[in-house]
Amino acid sequence: MAVKRTEWTFQGDVTHWLKTLCEEERRCNPEHYPFSDFDQDIRLPEGKRPDGVLYDRVGQAFAIFELKRPHIPAEDIRLLNDAASKAVQLGAKFIVTWNVNELVLWFPEFGTSPLYWQRQKWHIANIADLSQYPLIKPALQAASVELFQRLKVLYAAKRPEILFPTIPLDERFIDFVYSHVSAFAFSFAQALKDAEQQDSSLRRRLRQWFAEQQLPYLPDERRFWQGGRLLAYLLVNRLLFYEIVRQAHPGKLPPLKIPDDLKGDAIRKMLRERFHDVIQQVNFETAFEVGILDEVPFPDEMTPHLQAFTDHLTQFDYTRIPHDVVGRVYERLIPSEERHLFGQHFTRSDVVDFILAFCVRSPEDTVMDASCGAGTFLVRAYHRLRYLDPTKTHPTLLSQLYGIDIAKIPAHLATINLIAQDVRFAYAYPRILQRDFFDCHPNKTKLILPDGEVPLPQVTAFVGNPPYTRQEELEELSEGMKQKLQEVLHADFNGQVKMSKRAGIYAYFFTHGTKFLQNGGRIGLVTSNSWLDVEYGRDLQRFFLQHFKIIAIIEPIERWFEDAAVNTCITILERCDDENERKRNLVKFVKLKERIDRLLPPLKGGATDGERWRTVDAWVKKIEQTKRHYEDAKVRIFVKRQSDLWDEGLDEQGNYIGSKWGKYLRAPDVFFRILEKAQDKFVPLRQIADVRFGIKTGANEWFYLTDEKAKELGIEPRYLKPIIKSPRECEGIIVDPKDLKFKVILCHDSRRKLRGTKLLDYIRYGEQRGFHLRPTVKAREPWWDLGDWEKPDMIWSDAYHDRFACFVVDRKLFADKRFFYIRFYSDDDCQVNAAYLNSTIIPLFIECEGIVNLGEGAIYTNVYQLKNLLVPTARLFTKLQRRKLLATFKQMCKRKILPIFDEVKQPDRQQLDNVVLEAIGFTDRKEREQIRQQLYEAVTTLVRERIYRAASVQPKGKSAVKASIEQLAQEIILSDFPLSERKIFPEDFVSQTTKGQWLDLPTGEVRLVEGNLFEPSKVVVGEQVLEFDSPFKARFVAIAIQNGLHRVFVPDDDKVLQKALSDYAKYVLVMERKVDEAVQSSAIGKVRKALKAELMHQLKLCRLA
Repeated sequence: MAVKRTEWTFQGDVTHWLKTLCEEERRCNPEHYPFSDFDQDIRLPEGKRPDGVLYDRVGQAFAIFELKRPHIPAEDIRLLNDAASKAVQLGAKFIVTWNVNELVLWFPEFGTSPLYWQRQKWHIANIADLSQYPLIKPALQAASVELFQRLKVLYAAKRPEILFPTIPLDERFIDFVYSHVSAFAFSFAQALKDAEQQDSSLRRRLRQWFAEQQLPYLPDERRFWQGGRLLAYLLVNRLLFYEIVRQAHPGKLPPLKIPDDLKGDAIRKMLRERFHDVIQQVNFETAFEVGILDEVPFPDEMTPHLQAFTDHLTQFDYTRIPHDVVGRVYERLIPSEERHLFGQHFTRSDVVDFILAFCVRSPEDTVMDASCGAGTFLVRAYHRLRYLDPTKTHPTLLSQLYGIDIAKIPAHLATINLIAQDVRFAYAYPRILQRDFFDCHPNKTKLILPDGEVPLPQVTAFVGNPPYTRQEELEELSEGMKQKLQEVLHADFNGQVKMSKRAGIYAYFFTHGTKFLQNGGRIGLVTSNSWLDVEYGRDLQRFFLQHFKIIAIIEPIERWFEDAAVNTCITILERCDDENERKRNLVKFVKLKERIDRLLPPLKGGATDGERWRTVDAWVKKIEQTKRHYEDAKVRIFVKRQSDLWDEGLDEQGNYIGSKWGKYLRAPDVFFRILEKAQDKFVPLRQIADVRFGIKTGANEWFYLTDEKAKELGIEPRYLKPIIKSPRECEGIIVDPKDLKFKVILCHDSRRKLRGTKLLDYIRYGEQRGFHLRPTVKAREPWWDLGDWEKPDMIWSDAYHDRFACFVVDRKLFADKRFFYIRFYSDDDCQVNAAYLNSTIIPLFIECEGIVNLGEGAIYTNVYQLKNLLVPTARLFTKLQRRKLLATFKQMCKRKILPIFDEVKQPDRQQLDNVVLEAIGFTDRKEREQIRQQLYEAVTTLVRERIYRAASVQPKGKSAVKASIEQLAQEIILSDFPLSERKIFPEDFVSQTTKGQWLDLPTGEVRLVEGNLFEPSKVVVGEQVLEFDSPFKARFVAIAIQNGLHRVFVPDDDKVLQKALSDYAKYVLVMERKVDEAVQSSAIGKVRKALKAELMHQLKLCRLA
């Protein structure tokens, strides 16, 4: 029988832990122990009692404890006032409130509102009820120890108040509000669960509603928490907004007072009436519109806490709070770590302000954010415009801001966030449109506002943080999205602008956003930085160069976004139709060497908007007015004339093929000094060597075998060759086949020549498993022949972390597609470049020109980069230099290659680099030594920054938002596919009186092979092959196996089989349409494809039909 855990369970454990800590302290420190005991059994006059009291060494109450269930807010005003009364009676200085999830230590100022008390807060867990208590019990015990240690410090302190963190009033208010959100969410989650059980249609409507909001719908009990959290946010959002509006419009609205006798639905009805009063008396309909979540009843247990919350809300005079503070309350009401729940991608205000300072330069500017989310860019633009002209009114400021978002909730929140900046103006309407940006067109698409229609105009500032959706995810995001984006691009520029289909969606925000931008207006977007270096970024580079003055490209030292595994940059562009002006423009490549939050004064630390904007403007002025290279401890600015960027991207025929702009952000001075010396002496690698991809088998699991597996299969050794799959297999520069884990099958023989070999048996096994039908494999003839591969001189890895080596191959071995083969045309060039490609100049080039957009720590290179890598020829080196170079390299080949931080300390490497630098042209010994030290410092710094940037945001585990596809499919089948509509194959498609025979079936992945005049039809399952004289029987059996049957009755008559198969195919077609409808209304993004496959599987809908 399951143990039921209650509030007393929690109280008992805390009592035991604190009593034990007191006893241990007395035993270990008998002369100076601070606390004598912790006791639960305390009764006060009027029958009241705290949940626990901690006594000091003389028996005086030191702190009282209130230990509650999760649904009671740890910052509940009634709870705190009641605790204060008990503390006064007992003479305790401190109060502890702990609702399992949140622990708060209070230093109360008795007689004042708890909002003004000093406090320290711990967030420990996030459970909805005590059934999950055992899972978090260790964390609770650890929190008890930490709390006890903190109380010991306070006991010894003469001025304990200075030990509490200083928290601004608005931050305290947000904490107070958020504490109630958390507690209300638990109550709503249970209410949602109960409501769904009573109303079977609610589940389907909720599922559809979540899909319409572009939100994931969780199939298990997590959806109740998800819905409860959403309900709590929306409720608190409305309650706070109601009170702000009520005070801004005296006499029009009654105070929010919840009578003691109201419960559940009566409270919901009363609040709905109050919200309706706002619409009737003042307006603000957008903030109070009714949705499906409003159907969920209010839990009775929430009533006293809701009463306390609304009572306390009315105690604040919001008319005296600066409007920007009220706005900031709304901006931060939903914590950044939970914004993904609402389809938001939170952009930090420091990043936003940096962009706005570049783009919003006049108080008359108009601003558009086409992926506005909850409105961070628009709210900060509001304050930017007000800073530029303090006389501007709220309605005027709103009329200069335009937001678009595809999802309803973010658009709703953006609207409220903008209204909240000054609620005195009831008829000032934020211009927020819920629509797909790519369905909008300037001066044609219209916003419907209560006071009329407003067309979306061309603006002077187009800003934002577009989605981080890679090209391979576009179709999963929305069916037909790739084609739609290409059609919008074609229509926008009459087919004159091309964009690679490999480009992410952010590229189209630049192109389509240009249509919304006035000439001279600016675009400022924070996006993936991949377009700077990857081959498909050339189209975006060309577009920028032909339509804009590129003002600045800014790359941070840290990663700005947790949820996107990409590195980012800010791109600032100014639309310019004058070609000569574009060519003369100086592009600023800006590398921030400090975290951006350290460059700007923090708003929540007390800085005013004016101080913030003055600091940002100073940075913008510094960047824009820099005319030549500049670097200090905080920033590095590399200046490049825009015409030079165009010229360096041209091929021999004058076509723009792009170039790597990332080097201008990442490359230090020493890179350009080396390049300047070497460019006339070096040649692209492709001129002196053949460069090609490593082996791409198309079926590694068949072609790659360990020695053990090869012996087990008995495959002849002459067909097996050593292959390197990962650079981790190589400790040194020279590849030793004994270190390699795998062998690759290399065979040119025909099937006839292979008769009698074990390899032929293995080939047949591969064909039974369908390896020969894979796209890459079936293009070869025969499919097992990987072609002719000569021994490479060197192999180059496509990815690096902190070890760099170009491996030398002195024996017959091969390399996977993760490597590139290098075969030099002359032995002389091979010898010197084996050494040069292992010099420290190579890591510098990789760091400056490699691809780092994945944001996971590694840096990538491709075959295009390698072919164009600048290398020396043998003629560059004198005989003495060459002798030194080869002798030193020989020594390096005898040891392990170390991480670059240790590698640059090795004497042989230093000697090798000296020889290379001397040959390049650094002939002065002192200068050469200086350059080498700069080289080492630059490389180690670049590698350290790259790894730090990847680690600067801790990767999150698998989010709870990721749904269990299997459970979700089961729920959809129960609600959308009644038993009366479902059929079973083959029972419902074949008459019971039909003659035939029973057949036992194998299990596994099934493949149907159609027969012909010479071969029977076959059903292949794993290694088993079933042959049939009738193609209808083969298909019938294949469907049965795929549907999971172990035994099936197969009719003898082909006509009966043909009709059954035809009827089943029609049934599958009808059901698949219903599946598509259910998937469309139940899931978003990547989940849709997996959900459809699971539904087809559970409904036994076989596509072989």
